[in-house]
Amino acid sequence: MSTGLGARLDELAGTPAERFTRHRGAMLVLDRLEEMALDRAVCTWRVPKNHPLFGTLRGVPVYVGIECMAQCVAVHAGALASLDGHGPPLGLLLGTRLFRASEDFLREGVKYHVECRELVRDGQGLASFDCSIEHDDSTITVCRLTVYQFQQGARFDDYDA
Repeated sequence: MSTGLGARLDELAGTPAERFTRHRGAMLVLDRLEEMALDRAVCTWRVPKNHPLFGTLRGVPVYVGIECMAQCVAVHAGALASLDGHGPPLGLLLGTRLFRASEDFLREGVKYHVECRELVRDGQGLASFDCSIEHDDSTITVCRLTVYQFQQGARFDDYDA
């Protein structure tokens, strides 16, 4: 990585996650992009009590962490696209493997760090990421996500069902 590219990636840190993803309103769970590299991103989320996914006074079910991790992948893709002057690309979560969690709920008011690290990407848009959610240096959940990223500018109606 050149020094110029590294500096451009570093400048993205602290940016609201909304800038890099198509998710909006209650469907956007991440707050900020905290760290950015070509092969990884770290985002944060502070769980609000009024979130629609908040469970019976105990928090957000930990399996919602899969969505948090998928959105971190989306933020990563959107941040990279922004370097070339493009908006967030369209993508799909295709699958989840090796999901493990040490807690049942993500708790209200707690600031979680959500990380995605790219493992492999083919030339057609298919990629795999190792992901995790941490709080206070403790890993809450991990999994591996398989995603598909459409070509820049693609829309769902461009594809036949």
